[in-house]
Amino acid sequence: MLVEKPLAISLEEADEIIKVCNEAKVKLGVIFQSRFEEDIQLLNNYLKEGKLGKPLAFSGYVKWYRDPEYYTGWHGKQATEGGGVLINQAIHMLDLIRWLGGEVTDVIAMTARLLHHIEVEDTTFIILRFDSGAVGLLEASTALYPGYPMRLEVHTDLGTVILEENEVIQVDLREQGLVTSLFPSIGKKTSFVRTASPTEIKILPHQRQIQDFVRAILEDKRPAVDGYEARKTLELVLEIYKKARRFEREVRAEA
Repeated sequence: MLVEKPLAISLEEADEIIKVCNEAKVKLGVIFQSRFEEDIQLLNNYLKEGKLGKPLAFSGYVKWYRDPEYYTGWHGKQATEGGGVLINQAIHMLDLIRWLGGEVTDVIAMTARLLHHIEVEDTTFIILRFDSGAVGLLEASTALYPGYPMRLEVHTDLGTVILEENEVIQVDLREQGLVTSLFPSIGKKTSFVRTASPTEIKILPHQRQIQDFVRAILEDKRPAVDGYEARKTLELVLEIYKKARRFEREVRAEA
């Protein structure tokens, strides 16, 4: 069973889905197609192999726009969506940052409704600390017209890699020779899409994840993003919401 993200909107629901699939001996996969982008996989391999040095900071920016009509259906409602921009749009960036940076040990977060008349947040600011000691930042919104390319900055003790729409656009390393050897196609891609509309999304990463899931079935192995892996990202999302609510209570108490 291959499902869209998030796996669920609560850990209880996620655990039940995982349990039922295990009991029925059914493969479970969750769509996080950004992990299947070519440059993202290359970057992940380099980080894991230590070729880019020690990670210091991860900064993600999801500054998108959704018009009011987007929120006329089930979107924007706590009961049906489980949250707003974080659990729907920015969850992809959060998943990437967690996948690239490792497990998160601490969170500071704030959410807000800046533009849309909805029950949930249209904007969030998040600070993360990783088990490795690295730190992270995530800014996300669906209130920023006209919407801009998703951006990820990865900083290590050897330099910086910057991606837009999951494609490497800039690399600055202390050893300049590493730039061309590790990222030979930098600046040669022009497949960026404007993310103001959810219909303007690249298809190839989805195809790669579907192919991975089919292979998992045929070869009887775990999908790259199975239920357990998707649950980790959901757990982080829910922890961020928890910390954001705590922050709001503290601000009100001090007012």
